This record gives sequence, structure tokens and C-alpha cells, in this order.
Amino acid sequence: MARVYYKNKKLIGKSIHHNAINPFVFENILDKANPLDNHSVRYEIEYGFPTFEKALVWNGDFWYTHKNQKIYLPKAIIFGDDFTVPFPSEYYFIVFIEGKIELRKVNGGKDILFIETLDISKEVTDPSIIDKVDNSMVALNKIINTTKAEKPISIQKPIPKGVLQSLKNLSLLCGWTQKEAENFIQYLSNKKLKEYAPYTLLTLSQNYCYTIKKGHKPLFMYFDWKEGVYEFKDQLEDILQNNFALNESASLGSFTEESQIFEDGVLEYFDRFLRARTLQLTCIDTGGDDYLFVVHKIENFQAVKKQIKSIGWDVSEI
Repeated sequence: MARVYYKNKKLIGKSIHHNAINPFVFENILDKANPLDNHSVRYEIEYGFPTFEKALVWNGDFWYTHKNQKIYLPKAIIFGDDFTVPFPSEYYFIVFIEGKIELRKVNGGKDILFIETLDISKEVTDPSIIDKVDNSMVALNKIINTTKAEKPISIQKPIPKGVLQSLKNLSLLCGWTQKEAENFIQYLSNKKLKEYAPYTLLTLSQNYCYTIKKGHKPLFMYFDWKEGVYEFKDQLEDILQNNFALNESASLGSFTEESQIFEDGVLEYFDRFLRARTLQLTCIDTGGDDYLFVVHKIENFQAVKKQIKSIGWDVSEI
């Protein structure tokens, strides 16, 4: 799905403050939509004035490395009429960076790669488009405020014990030691959530492995659907080395660093590489347009499948 990428953590052009296109309304929408870190919430917009049909509210403000290039993913609201392709032929976005916002336009298309969007956004100066975005912000703000008001007051609760046990079992099956698994579950046991969802658990897990315990053994391999084979290879080698003590480099085979994960044969190629080493790649169905995997011994597939289903996902072999 559409996403916003910047080379630097600063506005590209001029900041904007036009009626509902302002930092206060932006922050109100983001706060009440409340997407998980590095996730979005999608809305259908209907209003009495001209608006865009769809909106994506992204919770960003973090850095990502692509082939040694640092890329910034800001907090953003994206408007468009057709999100059936990752980067539609025309969409508009508002980003929030250090208290200021700007409005820009992208002409994408089904063959556009995410890295190409770094250089093709343009400042919006057409008054009719600015008014349409303004109407869309008003409508989205109204939708979110209404939805928020209708929700019952949520009570923060700990992660269910059964889920914690399943996650502990899964980490052991994926190359963690008993002590590492126990420390991880202790960390999660102290977390209280408004509501439990597998994606929330994924966010907490990634935060633990890459931030709280920087350099810890990975558990999940998580990718946006359009990520390249290069990123997949790096994460896979990290797991092989740290979780299974295999200091091997996974070749790209007939693929290149420009190839993407979704291309035919990519996952099958790396699964064959793993199976030759008595390991396998198991795909977790998140229900989204992203990819989530675990690596484990072939003989443990049924046990892994059982634990993942207990967490709330479905699984499949490659």
C-alpha cells in the first residue's frame, strides 16, 4: 500500500497551514486513529463536499536502511481514490515532521518502486486540490472523532498467559535458549494493552529484539510486500548465524539485489536453501499485504504451527 519515504528528517518544501490542513488536526487524527508503530489505518471517506475517496493514516517517525541508504518514514496521512496498487497513478500526502506539515503529490503507477518515490513528489499549489485535501481532512477528522466516541472505554489488560506460553515455545523452536525465552516473556508479562492483537505482539517483539536488547537473536522476519531480496537475504543470514550458528552466506541464485520478495520463485529458492541445512522457512498469514516468517528445523513444523495458531495467526509452508 502507499507509503511516504524521505531522504532526510525535514520538510522537502514549504510548510502549509490552510484551514483543516494544520498540525493540530493532523495530530488529532493520528492520535485517535491510533495505528500501531509502523502501521496504518485505512478509511473510506464520504462527505457532502468534494473529497478523496480513501485515506491511509500512517504512524511513522523512524529510519529504515535500504542497501546502506538511510530512509526516513514520517508520520503521514495519504489521500487518493484508488489504492489497489502500492503507488497509485495519483495520490497526495501530508507529513508531520518536527511540528510542521507539508502537502505533496506523487504520480506513481503499478511499476513504480518505493525507492523511486524519494525523488518524484511535488509541492501542491493548485487551489482546487488544496481545497479537496482540506475537505478530506475535515471529513476524516469527523469520521475518526465519531468512531472514537462510539467505542467503549477500554481497560488495559496483560497479554493472555496462553499467548505468552505459546510465544515462549515458539522462540525455543526458533533457536533461542531457555534463558533468552524466559527473559523475553518476563518483559512481555509487564506489558498491558488496551486490546490484544497479534500485530501488537509483533511490534513488541521487534522492539525487544532490535531496541530493548539491541543485537539480540531475531525471532520474526518481517517485510513490507515490496521489500527487496537484498533485505530478505540480510535478515535470513542474521538468523542463521545467531539462532543456528551457521555462518553461511545465502547466494541470490538467479535473482538480483533489485529483485523483490513477491516475485515468483523467490521464497521457494530460499526455502530450498534452508531445507538443505535441515531448516525451513514458514510463512505466517497476517491478513495484510506484508510478509512475516520464522525459521526453524524441518522436524518442528507441526509444533511451530500449533504455537503460531495459539498466538492468533495462520501458517503455511512455502
